[in-house]
Amino acid sequence: MKSIKNVVRVILENPEKEFLFLKRATETGKNKWALPGGKVEFGQTLEEACVNELKEETNLDIFNLKFFSYQEDLPGSRLFWKN
Repeated sequence: MKSIKNVVRVILENPEKEFLFLKRATETGKNKWALPGGKVEFGQTLEEACVNELKEETNLDIFNLKFFSYQEDLPGSRLFWKN
């Protein structure tokens, strides 16, 4: 049986309306551009996961996060976007 992994992504925009993308270093998607983020650890809120992943990947601190959307993509189900 496959396990379900919860992941977060952070859309970070600066005052000049530029967005932050990172070049992936891991085997999955290696050298592809992606939004910063990663797996949600057990017991973490989504906000905590966003803050921690951005800090781990960029050494940036973020505050005043706004929830944007979530995607439910379970095995055998249709893809849904929720806003």
